[in-house]
Amino acid sequence: MAGAGISTPSGIPDFRSPGSGLYSNLKQYNLPYPEAIFELTFFFQNPKPFFTLAKELYPGNFKPNMTHYFLRLLHDKGLLLRLYTQNIDGLERVSGIPASKLVEAHGTFASATCTVCLRACPGEDFWVEPFASLSEYVRHSVPRVLINQAVVGTFAWQPRGRDVVQLGDVVHGVEKLVTLLGWTEEMQDLMRREREKHPLHQDSTIDSLIKPSSSES
Repeated sequence: MAGAGISTPSGIPDFRSPGSGLYSNLKQYNLPYPEAIFELTFFFQNPKPFFTLAKELYPGNFKPNMTHYFLRLLHDKGLLLRLYTQNIDGLERVSGIPASKLVEAHGTFASATCTVCLRACPGEDFWVEPFASLSEYVRHSVPRVLINQAVVGTFAWQPRGRDVVQLGDVVHGVEKLVTLLGWTEEMQDLMRREREKHPLHQDSTIDSLIKPSSSES
C-alpha cells in the first residue's frame, strides 16, 4: 500500500506536512477547506483550482524514484501480487508496473470521464486537449506543416500523405520554408522596415535573418 510519501523524493508534496504539504499550498486557491479541490460539488462551481493543480501533477513533470523502481523490481521478480496506491501522479505506471497490478484508489490520469455525458476516454485523448487536436479537423486534402524539435501528435502516430515535417529550431525551420516559397527578399524587406520602426526591438536573431547569406552576396 503506497501513499504520498513515496513521491515526495520525486518533488511532489505530500498532503499534510506543515508548510510544504499540498494542503498548505492550496491556500492560494481560496478554497473553503483543502479537501474541496477534490470534491465534485466544488468542482462544478469552480473547476479552475483542480485544473491548476492537475496541470502541476500531470505525468511528465516528475520522474519515479528508487521506491517506485523497487516496487517495479518486485513485479519483475514475480513478487508483487497487487499495488494499492493513494497517489494520482501516475509514477507507478511510469516506472513500468502494469495497470493489471495497480489499484489507483483515488483516481488516475490514465483515463477520464466527461462530467456531462459520462463518456470515458483514455488519458492520451485529453492531454493538451482540445487545442492539440485542432490540426486533425482540416480536410485530408489540406497539407499540414509541422515545424518543431520532434514529431508530435498525429504527425507521429497517424500521419497523412500530405503532411510535411521540418525538424529543428523553429526560426530556421521558418527560414527554410520562406526560402522554398521564394519569399526571402520580401521577408528581409519586411523585417528591415519593422526594425527601422522599432529600433529598440532589435535582436541578434533578426539581424542574422535580414543580412544576406554568403550564397546571396
